[in-house]
Amino acid sequence: ILACLALAGGVARWYWRGGWPDNIVMLDHNPGDGVHASATAKNQWDATAGPAAAQIVRARDGKLNVSFFYKRKDFLSPEQIKLITAATQIAKDRRMQQDLGITPAQAQLLAEVRDGGKIETTESEQRRISDAFLAWEKASGESAKNAADGDMVRVLDSIAAARLQATRASDAARAESANKALTAGQWKQYDAIGQQSP
Repeated sequence: ILACLALAGGVARWYWRGGWPDNIVMLDHNPGDGVHASATAKNQWDATAGPAAAQIVRARDGKLNVSFFYKRKDFLSPEQIKLITAATQIAKDRRMQQDLGITPAQAQLLAEVRDGGKIETTESEQRRISDAFLAWEKASGESAKNAADGDMVRVLDSIAAARLQATRASDAARAESANKALTAGQWKQYDAIGQQSP
């Protein structure tokens, strides 16, 4: 017992004198979440918080353009995700539309499913993301950057929670529209095309 008390006292004395090493950084968010410069575009950053994400683009005039989205749709069933993904693919592929015999009316419905995934954020939400990004951009040093990443994660988490129910309902309606856009025969033909692909 005396040896344990002595050891605990030594550790406490060491901590109060020197503290933890400077290279130890405590994170209040998951590794990988936060703000990252885009690997494919200049003056563009991607911010993530689990399934929630935002794209931040700086225009030539310095203005920040912000878009919020879910990079994972965990709130949808696999079948709903398949329907929306298929409709989006067909809407973008003219050759596939020809192979499936898609009519102009069907093409319009598929385009609506494709374009319906954009989430319209309020000015307040865009400003919160912009402010969190600007704070991250100004932060200097690893500790400050990590703290700013944590702030961005909390902003995205908050927006994701507020948008969840409406987005789930909207995407469920998109999946239903996608299912009705094609006939049973066309869906069977689409599945056959997918099986033939390498």
